[in-house]
Amino acid sequence: MARTVGIGVGGFVTGLLVTDGRPAAYHAVAWASSACFLLAALALAALLRLPCRPGPAAPDAPAAGYRELAGDRAFLGLTALNVVFALSTLMLGLALPTFVQTALRGPAWLTSAVLAGNAIIVFALGGALTRRLAPYRRTRVLCAAAGLWVCWSLSLAALTPDPGRWAIVALVAATFLFTVAEIMHAPASMALAATLAPPHARGRYLAVFQYSFVAAEILAPVLFATLFDLDHAAPFLVLSALNGVAIACTLRLECHLPGPALHATPRPAPSTDLT
Repeated sequence: MARTVGIGVGGFVTGLLVTDGRPAAYHAVAWASSACFLLAALALAALLRLPCRPGPAAPDAPAAGYRELAGDRAFLGLTALNVVFALSTLMLGLALPTFVQTALRGPAWLTSAVLAGNAIIVFALGGALTRRLAPYRRTRVLCAAAGLWVCWSLSLAALTPDPGRWAIVALVAATFLFTVAEIMHAPASMALAATLAPPHARGRYLAVFQYSFVAAEILAPVLFATLFDLDHAAPFLVLSALNGVAIACTLRLECHLPGPALHATPRPAPSTDLT
């Protein structure tokens, strides 16, 4: 939730920046970013208390090497699929300012208002929606999130320049679907990764899983800029296709995952009492 709110706030600031357009605004954002990093470093140093370094591992403790991780096809499959999901989460803040200003030719305030609404909804509904989805299979939650991203992508691809007020309504409704997908994806994907990681190698597994977000952050600007030059609908059509493939692959991956990884709590065994 914190990560998603941060992305939403970053997109909101980007919208204001694009609207202003002056070099001084870009300089102000650069200084503010530096201050945020410094504040984060001070908070880590002052508030985070880690336990003392543990002693040497027991002789019979299993090794936690990359060879073991490389052989875990289910975990690597989840990590690869999460590149698509992470790419989708980044696309709103990355694409919306340019899309609204260039393709939709919407008012200057629209981008900031939509991105602010995205962050507020994540903050307000994130916990409640996550609790409601806890009984469902995590893989199915990811598929539902990808389906909502498909709807969002196709909605933006269908919008045309100067379409009137209905386009603003359609954009707001589509962004709500995007926001729900963000809330669904984050806890389900991280819980799946943490559950699939063996206890003796959990740190290494989760570190590798984070590379899926890094890969998405590298690919997202290139994908959007290259395709947007071709047509304003192109990046969204490609994103919808990627999510469609991800849904099919996630359902296939589900067959190879252990039961405890699919559910937040163990499912009760069926009763055998016939009386």
